[in-house]
Amino acid sequence: MDAKSICKRIMDIEEDDALYLLCTLSDSAGFFSTKRKLLYIVRDEENNLHESIETEFLVLHTHIRISSVKNAATFPDDDYNVLLYKGSMDDSNIESFVQLCDIHARATNCLRFREFFYSLIDLFKLPTEQEYKNAIGLYGELKLMQIAFEKYNTDISEMWHKSGSYSHFDFSSSRFSIEVKTIVGNDATVMLKHQQVFGDTPCVLAVMNCVQVDTGEALIELVSDLQHTESAFEGINYAINIATEQKRISKSDFSNLRFRMVKFSLYKADTINPFGSLPINVSDLSYRLDLSDAAPLPVSTFFSVFQCLIQ
Repeated sequence: MDAKSICKRIMDIEEDDALYLLCTLSDSAGFFSTKRKLLYIVRDEENNLHESIETEFLVLHTHIRISSVKNAATFPDDDYNVLLYKGSMDDSNIESFVQLCDIHARATNCLRFREFFYSLIDLFKLPTEQEYKNAIGLYGELKLMQIAFEKYNTDISEMWHKSGSYSHFDFSSSRFSIEVKTIVGNDATVMLKHQQVFGDTPCVLAVMNCVQVDTGEALIELVSDLQHTESAFEGINYAINIATEQKRISKSDFSNLRFRMVKFSLYKADTINPFGSLPINVSDLSYRLDLSDAAPLPVSTFFSVFQCLIQ
């Protein structure tokens, strides 16, 4: 059931104080409503301690007893986790909330309920409008994922922003990380934070060159293509990150800016490090690095790079 249908059901409820079932999502989860608010409720199979946390848009209650539902006589008396959406029914965030809760209900074993709540906090605290450069960066990261799957049969989407907004790298695993830099045009100069790319963690730098042209693809089209790809881009981490990144970009840019990828290269970080070592009193060093004369990894190694990331 989509957000529009759910909101209509809520508006049609006459008795505000009772708890109503709107629709079931799985054997243990569903959308409910009370006092004209939308609730996502999941049976507490994790045996959480009882706690309540409230943010600007969300309220979390874990391990609370629910014994009856107004329009569901057979509703099982049990302990549940409850996520209440505080926003209005015409709020722009409600569609993302409904979509992500639906995905979580089908994959509850992949992300614990409390972790899911904190992922949503990151999503809903972001402002609606963001800078043009976020659209460019997102295009490059999505394009790298698409290339990895279509050309090298490797889905790296679950390695993307593994710590949400606080991720140190764009893609990371226990072995190494990939940092993506997207450039509009054929320039080979990238802006780097030295300690990030050339730190203790082995890193591969992916440089994505694109052009902005009317015949290119919009972000909304690229996201749709990835979502309709069979057997890939289906994880909860990817879904949350897509929703989060979309909110960093204006709606107009997300739908109307059009890009086309013209070239991408991978560089092993330790082969392009311009400094042997940094003085101990230097930190947070950022600079523009010209890669015109740097040797990228051969295309024949790309498959092993992407495979190593997910293993």
